[in-house]
Amino acid sequence: LRISVLGNGKRARVLPMTVIFFKRTYWNNWHIVDFSAKWDHDADKDTPAAQAKLDKKLYMKIEQLSLKAYNLCGCRDYADIDIRLAKDNTPYFIEINCNPGIAPTDGMERLAKIAGLTYGGYLKKIVLSALARKKVICPILREKFSEPF
Repeated sequence: LRISVLGNGKRARVLPMTVIFFKRTYWNNWHIVDFSAKWDHDADKDTPAAQAKLDKKLYMKIEQLSLKAYNLCGCRDYADIDIRLAKDNTPYFIEINCNPGIAPTDGMERLAKIAGLTYGGYLKKIVLSALARKKVICPILREKFSEPF
């Protein structure tokens, strides 16, 4: 599972969780997003992503654990979390990427689409989170920026 979190502190939100499907074998049957999956032009065909379809109770558990990990690790504004589910649906955290790539080729475009956002809309939420955290005042509106949720 790929979990993307946006925002800060209690206002941080988990975007719809995604799952990557592996259509071809990578590295001796290890289903990982390796170099070719990330950089080959046709990789999206071999590693398509979709919204994860999980039991509501499991979804909420993963969401709560992800937000807790996000805050405990001191993440700010946005991060990605990779989780593997065991056959008994026990979630295992693989990594928290506090500064994931945000280029369209890094999968952000398809992630934003699954979350119901445009790529630009996703980037805007990251920027608004940072501005709100820094309590930046917009000179034109003379208002503080607020979290994007």
